[in-house]
Parts: sequence; structure tokens; C-alpha cells
Amino acid sequence: GTARSRCTADRRRAEQAAISSVKAWTASCAHNQTMQNPPISSGGIDVVAPVRAEPRAWLANERTFLSWMNAASTLVVVSSGITAAADTPIIRLTGVMLAAPGVVFVANALMMYYLRRHQLDQRSVSSYAVRGGPLVLCLTASLAVFLNLILNLIRLAGGTKSDKFDFSTLTST
Repeated sequence: GTARSRCTADRRRAEQAAISSVKAWTASCAHNQTMQNPPISSGGIDVVAPVRAEPRAWLANERTFLSWMNAASTLVVVSSGITAAADTPIIRLTGVMLAAPGVVFVANALMMYYLRRHQLDQRSVSSYAVRGGPLVLCLTASLAVFLNLILNLIRLAGGTKSDKFDFSTLTST
């Protein structure tokens, strides 16, 4: 019994010391405009801790957005090139299908950028990770490539003319 009561008393003293040190730190940081005090539950006790959003978080959000926009613009440019150089409707359709993942990438990039920016502005303690987003984007791009393969197999089986393009003469062969 006494060892158990000593452990309980030691634990209470440690919790009280942690709470008082966090309160002191919070009071010293109260003048800082980038601080906010959301309650964090610790063993049934609400502890007030400041949340600081550093400038590198905003920069990382912008960098991620620009990376997704780079991938999307690459897909759209390749799609436009295929569509412009296509000599058969099936190849044009392939080019248009490659633009669809680019549009989905742009929509996802904008949505995630503004969601994370809102979380940073609010000094939210929530997670910034989105588990399903990259999977959906990957599946969309994979679907476009798979449909491209199917359309090319249909074109080859149908015996349509070649889609080879001679860039020196700007004609299809």
C-alpha cells in the first residue's frame, strides 16, 4: 500500500510541476502574436500549450502546391502536344484523356493548398496529412495510361493507318 501511494504522490507532483512550467512558459510567450493556447489533454488534465506556426510551414505549403502544379502542367502540355500532332481520332482521344489527370491534379493542389493555409492561419493542431489524395491522383493517372493502352491496341487491331509523325517534313507517315 505505501509504495503505491508514494508512486501516486510522485506522479501528482510531476504533473503539477509540468503544468506550472507550461503555464510559466505560456505567460512569458503571451506577448507573441503567433501563439495560441489550445487545450491538450494529458492524463485527464487539460494542459495549455502554445502552438507556433513557423514561416517555413507556409513556405512548405507553397512549395508543395507548386510541385503539384508542375506535374499537372506537364501532363496538360504533353496532352496538348499529342492532341495537336494526332492524325487519327483515337490518338486525339488519348491526348484529351491525358489532360483529365492534369485537371484533377490542379483541383487537388488548390484544395490542399487552401485547406493547409487555413489550418496554418488558425494555428490548428490537426494533421496536415491527407492519406487518400495521392492514391486517387495516382489511380487517375494510371487509368488514363491504361485507357491509352487499350485505345492503341484497338487502333492496331483495326488496321488503321500509322500514327508516326515525321517532324522534319511535318507529315504523318
